[in-house]
Amino acid sequence: MKEFNATQKGVVFKIHAHTGKPEFKMKAFSEWRQAFEIETKAMPVKGKANEEIEKKLSEFFQAECRIQSGFESKNKTVIAKTAPEKFVQCLKTLVL
Repeated sequence: MKEFNATQKGVVFKIHAHTGKPEFKMKAFSEWRQAFEIETKAMPVKGKANEEIEKKLSEFFQAECRIQSGFESKNKTVIAKTAPEKFVQCLKTLVL
């Protein structure tokens, strides 16, 4: 997988989560991790970090985003229910 895979259900991509940070940030794609770096304010307690990730990514991509795998891991697979073109357009707004 590179940055993302387009499927009939949406765009699937990987993230690596860093919890307990001062604010939520979606950072650049890490070639080494083969995932987007995400920083969350929430700690990984009772799914709070996962909830924040889904909420903030949904706002960023203006589409429903759900974690597909990695619920108890820093490495997660996420699906954004949007077209690949819109996904790429949103990524271009990242300040790197």
